[in-house]
Amino acid sequence: MSDLKIENRYSLIQKGLFPEVLPPCFTSVDLKRAFSGLVRKLKAKSHYAKRHTDYVRYSGTKQDGNRRYYGTPNPVSYFYVASFIADHWSDFTDRFDASPFSVSRPKVGHPTDDRPIIMQSLSELTTIASKKLRYAGFILKTDVSQFFPSIYTHAISWSAHGIEKSKADTSDRSAINYFNSLDLFVRNCQLNESRGLLIGPDAFRLIAEYIMAGLDAELKTALSTTVVGAARHVDDYYMGLGGEAEGLVALSILRDTLQRYSLHINDSKTRIMKGVEPLNDLWAQELRHASRDLGGWFGDTKVDSLVLFLNKSLSIASDIKSDSPVKIALRTLDQIRVYDGPHWEELEPYLQRIIFHHPHAIDYAALLVVKRVAEGGAIDREGWKDASYNLIRRHLALNHHHEIVWLLWLLITTGIEVDDNLICVSRKTLKS
Repeated sequence: MSDLKIENRYSLIQKGLFPEVLPPCFTSVDLKRAFSGLVRKLKAKSHYAKRHTDYVRYSGTKQDGNRRYYGTPNPVSYFYVASFIADHWSDFTDRFDASPFSVSRPKVGHPTDDRPIIMQSLSELTTIASKKLRYAGFILKTDVSQFFPSIYTHAISWSAHGIEKSKADTSDRSAINYFNSLDLFVRNCQLNESRGLLIGPDAFRLIAEYIMAGLDAELKTALSTTVVGAARHVDDYYMGLGGEAEGLVALSILRDTLQRYSLHINDSKTRIMKGVEPLNDLWAQELRHASRDLGGWFGDTKVDSLVLFLNKSLSIASDIKSDSPVKIALRTLDQIRVYDGPHWEELEPYLQRIIFHHPHAIDYAALLVVKRVAEGGAIDREGWKDASYNLIRRHLALNHHHEIVWLLWLLITTGIEVDDNLICVSRKTLKS
């Protein structure tokens, strides 16, 4: 774990309330000032009945073309969740540190980071995962189906205190089963719904990892010598096996353990692979390697090299039916600051065409355009206006919040005129 810690509830409230997929104009840093003078009164009412509130839904994108719903809870309801975690931070860190399998141990961000909690991607941790798998000749790869939406809030207390002990004392004010309070606070954030955790707020990511880290300890005992090593990244499991036959045993044990907490295996993503197969897709490793080469050429990079890199990512995206390669490519263009380089005019049309076919990459395309303007560079204002208007109208009909919000942010931030009629229609759709 990082030497940093969650100092107080505001670490999670000021930067960890909104989903990170929203444009940077969505900020909750002023909430600390808003809560000033109210903390004692709020604490006194923490367990009042019928304090559950609704949350704001946000239709986001996924790399495979499907949709994912994010949620932003009422700040007052979230206040109690953040306060509980801050007050019991040692319980969380002890649990994280005790996990024998986790490679997704949350790290507390520095004050300069955008988020209070840093969750590293598996691509950054493959070496650690590989070490945990040891000499495994075969690997069972699987994940939890509909992970966040399927987490039972009562499982928070079950994980902390044990299922039997928790069911024997379900009082929200229990001094012994004190995680019952967190169960209540979470439900209050989502209209008293006990099925699922909101996707987006950092506090809920910590709770999910807390539950899974506890399951790791149970699994290690249950698996015994069935596996030679295992790694888990959030809800993705990699279990090292001595032979293929052990895979069925390990899968059965994993399925039974998860089911006790009302979690289920994703059968469509379950397979046994050879231990020499890469844990991550080879195309992703190759693209990232190519991106490092580009990083060394900033300023002198030939436009042909940049276009080739972009076209390669688009070709891979088409082959595997995923926006992930395009996201990697645009992230690379951001890192090497193409928005401040000599080849913007040649690359800009690619960005304008990309947003029509790769919605999961719209955020990075918008960021590149806004950074270009912030650096004083010229952009094709008419082209971005026409493209954005076209797409906003299209996504308004589908109620796709992610695309609408990012394109409106692009227009407003770059000073491109936004038609009054478009604003009215957008406001009505986003409110719904």
